[in-house]
Amino acid sequence: MTILFSLSFLLSYCNPVSNFQDKDFGVKWYTDSDGLPQNSVKQIFKDSYGFTWLLTQNGLVRYDGRNFKVFNSKNTNIYSNKMMYAHRNIAGDSIAVYNEFGEALLISRRKAFPLENPSQKYIKTFASTPGIYTPDSIAGLPKKYIIPVAGNMYFSVEGDTVNFHTGYLTQKLSVYFPDHTPGYFFALNNRLYHLTETGHYTAITAEGINENELAIPDDDGYITGCFYNPITQQTFVHTRQNLYILQIQDTSLSFKKLLTGFDFGAENSIISAYYDQNLDIIYLGSATRGLGIIKKYPFRSVNTRDTERVQYALANYGPNKILTASGALIRTDQLSGQKPDIPWDNDKQNLIVDTRGYIWTKKHRTLFRFSKDSTNRDFQKWTFPYPIEQISAGRNNRIWIATDSENDEKHNSGSYLYYMDPLFDAPQNLRKVSFGIQYILQTTDNMLWLGSLNGLYKLDLIHEKLDQIRGLDDKQITSLHASISGEIWITTSTQGIFLYKDGTLTSFPPDTRGYMLSSHCIVEDDQGYLWITTGKGLFQASKKKMIDYASGKMKQVYYHFYDKNSGFLSNEFMGGCQPCGIQLQDGHIALPSLNGIVIFDPKKVKPELPNGTIYVDEVRTADNDLAIHQDTLTLKRNFGRVHIELVSPYYDNPYNLNMEFKLEDENVKNWEHIEDGQTITFSQLPPGQHTLVIRKMNSFYSYYIHKRIVLVVPPYFWETDWFLILVCLAAPIIIFYSIKLRIKYVRYKNILLKKKIIESTRHLRNTIRTLRITKDKLKQQTAIQEKLIASISHDIRSPLRFMVDTGEYLYANYDTGNKKMIREGIRSMYTASVKIHEFISEILDYSKARMYEGEGNTPAEDYDLQHLIGEKISLFAEIANSQRTRIYNYVPYHFTTSVNKHLLSIIIHNILDNAVKNTQNGKITIYAFVSESRLRIVIEDTGRGIPQKELQYYQSLLKPDAAPPVSLDTPSKSLGIKIIMDLLIILNGKIEIKSTLNRGTRITLSFPVETNS
Repeated sequence: MTILFSLSFLLSYCNPVSNFQDKDFGVKWYTDSDGLPQNSVKQIFKDSYGFTWLLTQNGLVRYDGRNFKVFNSKNTNIYSNKMMYAHRNIAGDSIAVYNEFGEALLISRRKAFPLENPSQKYIKTFASTPGIYTPDSIAGLPKKYIIPVAGNMYFSVEGDTVNFHTGYLTQKLSVYFPDHTPGYFFALNNRLYHLTETGHYTAITAEGINENELAIPDDDGYITGCFYNPITQQTFVHTRQNLYILQIQDTSLSFKKLLTGFDFGAENSIISAYYDQNLDIIYLGSATRGLGIIKKYPFRSVNTRDTERVQYALANYGPNKILTASGALIRTDQLSGQKPDIPWDNDKQNLIVDTRGYIWTKKHRTLFRFSKDSTNRDFQKWTFPYPIEQISAGRNNRIWIATDSENDEKHNSGSYLYYMDPLFDAPQNLRKVSFGIQYILQTTDNMLWLGSLNGLYKLDLIHEKLDQIRGLDDKQITSLHASISGEIWITTSTQGIFLYKDGTLTSFPPDTRGYMLSSHCIVEDDQGYLWITTGKGLFQASKKKMIDYASGKMKQVYYHFYDKNSGFLSNEFMGGCQPCGIQLQDGHIALPSLNGIVIFDPKKVKPELPNGTIYVDEVRTADNDLAIHQDTLTLKRNFGRVHIELVSPYYDNPYNLNMEFKLEDENVKNWEHIEDGQTITFSQLPPGQHTLVIRKMNSFYSYYIHKRIVLVVPPYFWETDWFLILVCLAAPIIIFYSIKLRIKYVRYKNILLKKKIIESTRHLRNTIRTLRITKDKLKQQTAIQEKLIASISHDIRSPLRFMVDTGEYLYANYDTGNKKMIREGIRSMYTASVKIHEFISEILDYSKARMYEGEGNTPAEDYDLQHLIGEKISLFAEIANSQRTRIYNYVPYHFTTSVNKHLLSIIIHNILDNAVKNTQNGKITIYAFVSESRLRIVIEDTGRGIPQKELQYYQSLLKPDAAPPVSLDTPSKSLGIKIIMDLLIILNGKIEIKSTLNRGTRITLSFPVETNS
């Protein structure tokens, strides 16, 4: 595409069309959705503390610039919320506000209180005379009016007569004045005026009446409305679209225009007005739309037709002209835009107008230069090997060009640095650097500054020495600005603003929300301020105070914030272009944004600074509201949580009102930001006095306004000094009796300890005794078991060996046919088998006894011993009868015992079995009795008796420590007694054997148990 541009063509063939803000003011409406109690505002004024008050039909409202606080029947105990008019006090700054029933609220010390007797301090007629209204009232068409002036002076209008009063019902003048329009009365400088729609007005004073004409400076030719504000002594008149305030010059009235292009009629229904001359703010009260606040825009946003709304690089094109990268030419004196009919094809990131008038721009790898004086469509261009990243105007008409070193969009491979001088027609390659160049700034003939993605570098052009500025490593440089005094101001993408001065780098603190951490550009004006663009809005800062901060003279810097409410079409300003902001020769500053170019004259920007006093508005806890006296607040000891509501009237951007707090006596170094700007909350505080310090920065001087509040937290009674004294006095007595009680307690514990030791010793002795008994029993049982094993080894192996030998003999001699020998062998094998059978039976009995071993020491229920003996006798009765032996049970009836039934049954069974086997033609007697706390069971027979050798063997079993004699040949006899002895050990029993050969045997069993008969 052919790219053509020339200034003459631009000026000759352009369409002077513009698209910018059609109004130089902004209106913000507040309704019941924003905190108003109702949408009809009858009167507006300010008190001496800077708060704005509104009279509505649903209460009195205080406005501090951010919040509305309503005073009505809920918090003032008045009957009606319909406010009618207000009157200033004779002395002081108090203001009385009356409702429809004459009840009054007194505005004093930033709050409204019910006034019980308004007639005592204020004009009595206001509260007591029915049918009297102020001329700003909208209550129908009343017949009586009162227009207060100064002190206790007022005018009253009734019918066709105007009266002047200097006190309650003290009439000084009465004037006949027929055919007047009620709503056009007002007072200025203690004079009563009446104005007509055509501009004719009448001045009524104590001396008489004067008439005059007022020229209406409007094309409409007549007045459509009049608003009189008796509190502020301001009178406003409006035509259909314009608003004026009346002023007195010498002795005549004159107009001052305040607003143009506003509908006061049906669209907005304006019924009241107030003009804050200090802040240049107009307050309008509507009958239907609430409160309208009008502020004039200090900034204007301009767009030109046929160009994109997003603006990038700008260039200074004369004293009051701005050339945009889109090809538009904008004049600041008329705020008009011009656009050529030919396309302007570039990347919009760079734009230069050098001192000779040449216009430089670029696209991709091509550099363009257009001639200002050329009348043809020719131009010059140069193509570079790699994409051009930046171009910048240097000194002496030198143009600096930075390109990539490769076709790398990430700019990681470094850059080539070129320059073009008027003496050369081709770019000169200066050198290659190892970083991607993002911004170029030449400050002297010998010094070039290069911003990159990873820091800032300075290049000495004479010695070609390249140095990196320490402290900016890995920081992405977005722009550079050099002041005439030699400072280098640096913006970064994420780390905020830096100052490089005299070899020292300083980092500045960010704003409250950190918007300035991502700064785009810095433009310096002639008033000593720096204007800093961000993606969230525009900041203004004092250059001197920022330098003072860098030198250590200041601890903080004040930044003033502007956003769309100041006239921008977008809060997002553009960065990444060069230049990203310019100052024109006439002082105007132009900044590219996401929606148009923001243009303003710094001399005309009058920022409203947050220099108002900090007040404590409310203090409340969960239980009630607390009063604060002379900045001292007394809390309960267990107040739980206290909320301290702060207020400071401020009518500009709330972002600029930043309050911080800390407890001064708590050694807290860091200040805490008040998030909502109003409320401080404490959950608990220790007893004593605490100083709460609140501060806010009040101006570009970066000074703080402080507010100190003393918080008094009374101690609990045990935290007081007198309680401590009482404790100190009582301490010796308490210590004495404590020691005495302690000694008594120790003695008591010693007695208990002795008893416990005795008891423990007794238990220990019993345990030792039990262990010894157990040891003896185990030893005895072990000895018996050893003897039992020896007996089993002998009594089973011998018969089996005999049976084997007999069987072998019979097998070998079977063929001989000796029947007698065979019969004897079989009889011998039978006899041996019987012995083995009996011995195995004894072993089974012993196994059963072992099964019940664990039950020996287990408490058992009582049972009938006589019945148990009877059961055992019945088992042997048939065998005994076959041997003509009688068994007698002499155990008494119901003779009970708790000796283990199972084990005792085995013992009796074995003894009774032996008795039956050894008794023929005799008797067996069993009886039991208790002697010496032992159960004794006696089994006595008249049988063969026990041979001496067997008796000695049995006696050896009764003494486990003695060496056993040779085992008996009869296994049943030896095993049976072993079973009995083993079970007796389990039952802690004893056995006594007495026997006489061929006369019988007497066996006595004894057990340590109690029995009942």
